Amino acid sequence: MSTAKTYFSAFALIVACAVIGFALWHLAGLSRVEAALVLACLLLGAAQIVTLMTRDVRQDRATAQVQDLALASTQTIRELESLKQKVADVERGAIEVSQAKNQELATQFQVLETLVKQMAERIATAQVSGGDAMAPVTAVNGGAAAHGGNGGGNGGSSSNTDAHLLDMVRRSLEENRVDLYLQPIVMLPQRKTCYYEALTRLRDSAGDVIMPASYLRVAEPAGIMPMIDNLLLFRCVKVMRRLVERNRDIGVFCNISANSLLDPEFFPHFLEFMQQNRELAGSLIFEFSQATVNGAGPLEQESMSLLKEIGFRFSLDHVTDLNIDFNLLSDQGFRFLKVDAHTLIDGMAGAGAQIHSADLRALLARYGIELVAEKVETERDVVNLLDFEVGLGQGYLFSEPRLVREEIIEARQSQSSTA
Repeated sequence: MSTAKTYFSAFALIVACAVIGFALWHLAGLSRVEAALVLACLLLGAAQIVTLMTRDVRQDRATAQVQDLALASTQTIRELESLKQKVADVERGAIEVSQAKNQELATQFQVLETLVKQMAERIATAQVSGGDAMAPVTAVNGGAAAHGGNGGGNGGSSSNTDAHLLDMVRRSLEENRVDLYLQPIVMLPQRKTCYYEALTRLRDSAGDVIMPASYLRVAEPAGIMPMIDNLLLFRCVKVMRRLVERNRDIGVFCNISANSLLDPEFFPHFLEFMQQNRELAGSLIFEFSQATVNGAGPLEQESMSLLKEIGFRFSLDHVTDLNIDFNLLSDQGFRFLKVDAHTLIDGMAGAGAQIHSADLRALLARYGIELVAEKVETERDVVNLLDFEVGLGQGYLFSEPRLVREEIIEARQSQSSTA
């Protein structure tokens, strides 16, 4: 029974009781007291009946509410089950995409290793025959500086002849004894790591490290710098994928030599690979030395322009001349400028700078370029750099370059793809 009907019935019952009481008083000849008592009894009975009727209505309403809640709960459970299924489908799809990408990278590495072996064999043939099986690419002045961040020491014996050293380098490449090191670039003054610079080291058959200061002078004339850059690039991409999984704000600086920009065999494959991995454009920064950029001809400029069109950013390091057209540098795609800490502290005039160190960061910011102080070695250097409001620093004070073990990267990638 509805609420309205219930209250109407109760009202009618009370009215009936009142009429009966009035009739008894007038028709039955009862006194007013007796009629009042009879009326009171009737009203109490009516009240009891009304209470019972309204209780039934409340029970019916509560039952209906419980049924509605049960129906809503059932619908919610069904929606949750559907949502769980959709989430499972998305996770399964993500795993399949990750596995496919890892398989693609593995295939690319196999192709790379084959190319490295073939190029190494061509170098060996050239050495044996005395011919020119691999015509060297003419190095841009200062091309060694493209990997100068890897330097700092002489890993090879001074008694080694160039031919012997070249043979060591060739065998290191052929047997994949090329290691990747990472050195952090930190935010000042917090010293929180926000970027890494990727550096290469070669090892000889005894496991001793061959530093860039030794191998660059024979690798560049022999035209094998593209191989070293290629190995560095592929390892950078593997590391980047792992780092981005944990922190999308992290970035890696990867050195590229002028020889690689000129090489007709390397650069097309390099460009294709970067197009396939353009999602890393926000995290992978290609680094060129100032000597490479200043000596760049039409071919090198076109190669850099193609990388910029894909979306990759550049960094200029080994800066010795600060009399730079920063507007042009920005138009070329450069977003970072690395300057030696000692140059910023007391060598600006000698570097041809037209402004004070304290104003350099603000000037660069106008063109969308960030200033990085490299070769920071002492706490006093940090204090001076903070006076100049330098925001990024790199050097042995914060951390030396550390070896990245490839088997650890592969194991972590395998775990993430099967998790």
